[in-house]
Amino acid sequence: MLEAPNSEQVLVTELVSNSVLPANREAIELTTSDGLKLVGELALPISARPKATLLLLHPNPTGGGMMDSHLFKKAAWRLPALADVAILRWNTRGLAAPPEEVKVNTIKATPKGWT
Repeated sequence: MLEAPNSEQVLVTELVSNSVLPANREAIELTTSDGLKLVGELALPISARPKATLLLLHPNPTGGGMMDSHLFKKAAWRLPALADVAILRWNTRGLAAPPEEVKVNTIKATPKGWT
């Protein structure tokens, strides 16, 4: 057990390769100027407004790049909880299939409470 700054005890567990930490995750759709819909995911910290947002731009899809690369998934699975950082990742042209676990939303405005 570790002592947290507010004197609560915190149970520390080991992170393994498939660890998914708590976050607010939602599938998104981005629409290009020519009307193509690109799917993605926004992962937000639960405990606070994000300190920063990382835009994860994957490599060329013809070379095997996609938003679900293991490095991008691990960042989205862990950084919102560990560092209060938001993660926005999306597929580019030629890649589809939104993440199955989350509901698809279209981002049109600033999230409620953010100014």
